[in-house]
Amino acid sequence: MPWPTARGQDQLPPDQAAELRRTQLYAWMTGGGTSAVREIDTATMALAAEITKAGTETPKANGKVSVDEQAFHRLCGAVGDRVVEAQRYFSVPDPELRTAWSDALARMRKGAQECQDAMVPPADGPQHTDEERARLFTASLHEVTDGYGNLASGFKAIAAAAAATPAPGE
Repeated sequence: MPWPTARGQDQLPPDQAAELRRTQLYAWMTGGGTSAVREIDTATMALAAEITKAGTETPKANGKVSVDEQAFHRLCGAVGDRVVEAQRYFSVPDPELRTAWSDALARMRKGAQECQDAMVPPADGPQHTDEERARLFTASLHEVTDGYGNLASGFKAIAAAAAATPAPGE
């Protein structure tokens, strides 16, 4: 959803335009942006815990570790759901910050969907060998974690840009 802009906003003096942008960013954060990040963080940390759990498993004779496919399917689905919810929230009101935020969400969503597909392949989708599924699964987790890192950096930049805005009533 695009951020509403005030008529003539682009004609404001630079200091007023900057203050308006900071106020919009502050409103974006306090109106739901911060909550969206917390929800994504909770889902991503649950996925990370399952990754850690899988990493502590003893490898089989072939050197591979079995993972709980249903658990990963569910956890990746939860990450994807939280990302979709964040994508439905108002877009970030700053064009540069919006691009970074949107790209990070898109990357996480793609990785989460690919993770689900690797764990429980869709009936109407391509069928992969176990080796291919393992490769796709690993790549999907990299996509989610890299996207999460980008999201955290983007949110930090949004918070910094909004920091100069006093709380309402101050």
